[in-house]
Amino acid sequence: MEYLGQDLTNLMKKDMKWEESNIDKLVRFLIQALTMMKQRGLIHGDIKPANIVFNDHLNFKFIDLDNSGFYRSSSTLTERGYTELYASKLVKNKITNFQEVTAEEWRKNDLHCAAMTILQVVYGMTEVKLRGYRKVELSLQTDVLDKIPKDFPTLGLRLQNVVSKLIAGEDLEQISREYNLTEIVPPPIELRKFE
Repeated sequence: MEYLGQDLTNLMKKDMKWEESNIDKLVRFLIQALTMMKQRGLIHGDIKPANIVFNDHLNFKFIDLDNSGFYRSSSTLTERGYTELYASKLVKNKITNFQEVTAEEWRKNDLHCAAMTILQVVYGMTEVKLRGYRKVELSLQTDVLDKIPKDFPTLGLRLQNVVSKLIAGEDLEQISREYNLTEIVPPPIELRKFE
């Protein structure tokens, strides 16, 4: 329980400048956690800065597993909560049109939510600013993704590449290799729900 009390939104409210090494830790955590969750058939369902807590050493954990669950890739899920701001267009459209969303589409949605979280944290965007970018997907591409290599000289292209692939819902193992994560060390993840 040493993690509780600090989530990523707290850091953004303090206007803390993220060093590239801290951004790298966050990206590594997200890739490792998402890979491990995929291997175990777990979908988080609501990845966003408010649901990622950390301690003084920047060790991250997911919280708020109310929307999470274990599913087979062939299953469909209809009654699930999610945060619209971070969700993929596909999931938002299907839910809006009362269509079933497959477990694989929810997994890809987790990737999309992770990418939106990275962008929000890295650039210190408020939810209002992120919402403005999400209304015009093209401006998110040109205004934010394209400036990553200039703003982060060390991580630059790797970070841009990872975020783009997460948004597209590409293969996690491939993303892990490209981000130089040769072995997936399970991050500390709580798989139980607290009532």
